[in-house]
Amino acid sequence: MRAAVVRRIAGAELRLQRRDGRVRIAALLVATLTALAILLGYQHHAAVARAMEAAQRETQEQFVGQGKKNPHSGAHFGVYAYRPEPALGFFDRGLDDFLGVAIFIEPHHPNRFRDLPAQDETALSRFGQWTGAGMLQVLLPLLLILLAAPAIASERERGTLRLLAAQGVRPGELLLGKAL
Repeated sequence: MRAAVVRRIAGAELRLQRRDGRVRIAALLVATLTALAILLGYQHHAAVARAMEAAQRETQEQFVGQGKKNPHSGAHFGVYAYRPEPALGFFDRGLDDFLGVAIFIEPHHPNRFRDLPAQDETALSRFGQWTGAGMLQVLLPLLLILLAAPAIASERERGTLRLLAAQGVRPGELLLGKAL
């Protein structure tokens, strides 16, 4: 591939995209929705961290305050163990909504996950939550398709696609320049 041809095509496409108001509006919309999702995710992350900390304290107090017992009987009291919130949990919750963040531990019993948040959800919850990562995974590709399709179609409509082919521009160079 000839790098100079690809750079010229990319430069020309960049100039065209800057003039087009749809690009600015779409980029602003995606940026706004992503920022809003990150802000809401941060609030949710902080609330979950506070709730888990309070529940952990309460569980510890219950275990310590159970009184004098035979050690074997005391062990059957059972406790909840909480998984700490990941540092980037505000950006992407991962599988927390499906696997939960706590597990009940009791000796001689299998530690099954139960009372998972996803058990109470509808089928729409399978599509994920509106988090910062979700916005970038869903909206950004749609934005790229929205902007890339007219880039090639406009070359054909203007009749410059044949002109570029006649000048020796290979299809791969054209696509790479448009993609850049």
